Amino acid sequence: MSIIIKNSILLTLLGFLAGCASQVPKPISDRPQNDLDFLQVRENVAAFQGRNVRWGGMIISVKNEANVTLIEILNSRLGSFGRPRPNKSYRGRFIARVEGFLDPEYYSKDRYITVYGQIDGMITRPIDEHEYDFPLLQASAHYLWPEPQMRRGPYALPYYYRSPYYYPYYYPYYYQPW
Repeated sequence: MSIIIKNSILLTLLGFLAGCASQVPKPISDRPQNDLDFLQVRENVAAFQGRNVRWGGMIISVKNEANVTLIEILNSRLGSFGRPRPNKSYRGRFIARVEGFLDPEYYSKDRYITVYGQIDGMITRPIDEHEYDFPLLQASAHYLWPEPQMRRGPYALPYYYRSPYYYPYYYPYYYQPW
């Protein structure tokens, strides 16, 4: 093989590898060594204060203060690479304190986020007219997951619909990739 062909194959492979590189920060994509469950910590926050955790879920609200942003998150279990699972088995709420300003329009309600940081105690805030104790997390890393796009894909019909009079055999349908 000539050197031009070898170089073009090498560049193509490097391009594919660069395209597959993840944009998710390392503390978010890697599971912590002693991963603490949200419900375990919520029962006794004082015992776990100062420990690092990786939690995530759906954003409920974002409040910017002078130098920090407080994100109220509805906790859910994490799937691969730390992505919150979009199911309805939420396990409670927590507040993540992030240094600096986060735009509430971008970090909007119903978006999914994963946060890595230290447990910093409890904070009591009202939810409507009920006082709720939130575990407080001092975030050192966070990742806002992209909004899912509806994609079109083929849908195979069951075998009993496959006849010359029932064409096409595949119909488009829309799905939400997770």
